[in-house]
Amino acid sequence: MKKSALLVCLIGLMAILGTNKVSAQLAKGYYYVHVALDTHYCLDLQKAIVQDGRNIQLYRSNGTKAQKWYFQPNSDGTYFIRSAMNTDYVIDVQKGIVEDGRNIQLYHYNGTKAQRWYLEPAGNGYFYIQSALNPDYVIDLRKGSVTNGNNIQLYHNNGSKAQKWKINK
Repeated sequence: MKKSALLVCLIGLMAILGTNKVSAQLAKGYYYVHVALDTHYCLDLQKAIVQDGRNIQLYRSNGTKAQKWYFQPNSDGTYFIRSAMNTDYVIDVQKGIVEDGRNIQLYHYNGTKAQRWYLEPAGNGYFYIQSALNPDYVIDLRKGSVTNGNNIQLYHNNGSKAQKWKINK
């Protein structure tokens, strides 16, 4: 099939599915998610406690299950990002509200858009992790501060290194 015909088919499929977004391809599996500002730091489940509303934070890489995430691709181009501590829990936008500074948390899987993420290439092997609620908003390191316990939030994409993530096996 020619590229132009394939593109027409893809656009048609996206219209049927109600999306105009195609996510980067990442094989399903377990990964660590490191911030571009300092790849010695990654996404971490606060105190390794699995419960609804538990905070997602930045923490120095230590290889624990609290820092390991299972990326599950979906047919709509999004991913669920499940905790290795308990894969019934996923990374979620608090209350499903899209706004700058909205907290990113762990929450029991419910399949909503608040729990679906697009992976948009940001160059040099990094990704923006975009919310399916509104792909203009991405997972962001609060104030770009690389310190243990700093909060992970939703924020308008501004292209900064605080919003670029390296996803490693």
